[in-house]
Amino acid sequence: SNSLFSFGVDGLYFHSRRLPEAEWANQGTRSIDPFWQFDTYFQADIGHWLLPEKSRWGIRGQIRINNLFSREYPFYANEASGAGVQPYGDWRGRTISTSLTATF
Repeated sequence: SNSLFSFGVDGLYFHSRRLPEAEWANQGTRSIDPFWQFDTYFQADIGHWLLPEKSRWGIRGQIRINNLFSREYPFYANEASGAGVQPYGDWRGRTISTSLTATF
């Protein structure tokens, strides 16, 4: 990384979760499996291409990929929304987002 570009990888670990005995029958097991998720991003200062050289303004752009390897989230039978995933999981799987940030 430097003042113009940066790149990063985030690793997230979600430990297994013990379930109350009342949920064992629906789940088919006593716990929810642990889960690893990796996210990555690329960020660049695009203001130096679009703005005058001595401008006090700035523009940064970012592309982010969450759940890079598109792994399936651990199933949770009693999840309230019906999506069947733990609250930390995003039912969409891999997601790609872009953003622009202006500074002044």
